[in-house]
Amino acid sequence: MTGTIKIPQIAVNAVGILLIAAILLCPFVAGSFWLFFFAQMIVASYVAVSFNLAYSYGRVLSFAQGSFFGLGAYVALYLASSNPWSLPLIIVASVVMTAVVGAFFGAIFVRMSGHNPTIATVILASAGLLAANALGGVTGSEDGLGVHAVAVGAGALSIHLGPTKSLYYLLAIPLVCLLTAWHFVQQRDFWKVVRAVASNELRAQQLGYNVRVRKLLIFAVSAGISGLGGAFYALLMRHVSSTTFDIGLSVNAILYAVVGGTGTIFGPLLGVFVIYPMTEIIAHYFLYVQIVVGAVLIFTALVMPKGILGTLFDRTRS
Repeated sequence: MTGTIKIPQIAVNAVGILLIAAILLCPFVAGSFWLFFFAQMIVASYVAVSFNLAYSYGRVLSFAQGSFFGLGAYVALYLASSNPWSLPLIIVASVVMTAVVGAFFGAIFVRMSGHNPTIATVILASAGLLAANALGGVTGSEDGLGVHAVAVGAGALSIHLGPTKSLYYLLAIPLVCLLTAWHFVQQRDFWKVVRAVASNELRAQQLGYNVRVRKLLIFAVSAGISGLGGAFYALLMRHVSSTTFDIGLSVNAILYAVVGGTGTIFGPLLGVFVIYPMTEIIAHYFLYVQIVVGAVLIFTALVMPKGILGTLFDRTRS
């Protein structure tokens, strides 16, 4: 491609390695404030990754990922409060519950065409927030509910809730494993089929693949990932309110993925690392943070329409 600088593939891979290293090494170099800050970024990364999966491979521009996040948070809140020594149950139940709900609604979304799935996810997100506020006895509405436990664990393992090093790694390690596993399955045959379905549904159907089933499975998995992030949010914050269902969380996830690069493995994580600290810093000096964020999004769309990593990947092939 004339006029562009070719970037070695090793430089692109180095971005993912640096992001993972930053996550894993944070507790050794950061104080309590930054540990908590990084933990919040990790929680946000789960939602960003889940959106990337739903959009890039399930072909659903989903504004409902925040709803799955909120559901996972409340499942974890109730289980941690009633049985704090069943950590595996807390995690598995949060993922399974949100994946099942995601599969239910995904079965509807994948039958729609055009912009209808996007509109349907907006309706679902709005309905979820209304329901969460209406069911105050269950959700605590905007005031929320607290986790009635100091620690969670399994057997001899005990992890204190809040911004602790042990909980930080409980949040971080599954994310690192997820992204690493995703990196290594890129060349597997089943993932090639997933990419084929995402890039050209009609051609995939002609080749005999069940497009709807594969899109449904991808969407259900994405919902489960978002629910896992919600569960970790509940354990980190020790408090959950109906605001976790706010569509703004899904909008932020879209922003992270778009800036970092949709369709890439580490793009959403990079987007979180770029946008999340930027918004926090700007908020101290400027009231209308969303104006700056909108400007960044417009700049990205004009200069790097495929996001930061998406653009870098293109330049490795140019």
